[in-house]
Amino acid sequence: MTIISHDAPDYPVMNLQVAQHGLKQHQYCDDSCEARRYFTDLVPKLERADREVKPLRGTWNIW
Repeated sequence: MTIISHDAPDYPVMNLQVAQHGLKQHQYCDDSCEARRYFTDLVPKLERADREVKPLRGTWNIW
């Protein structure tokens, strides 16, 4: 059994896949769930940033 905290993360989530996963984990929570409100607000912002940012030509992602 997995225990899910309903508090918003104490660190900024900057990864779209992680934010989408967090939103999926809390999709059935009610409106009092702080994590659900956090991820519901964050995911559209990260999706927009993902569409707008284009990789630089000639650069490599070494991470």
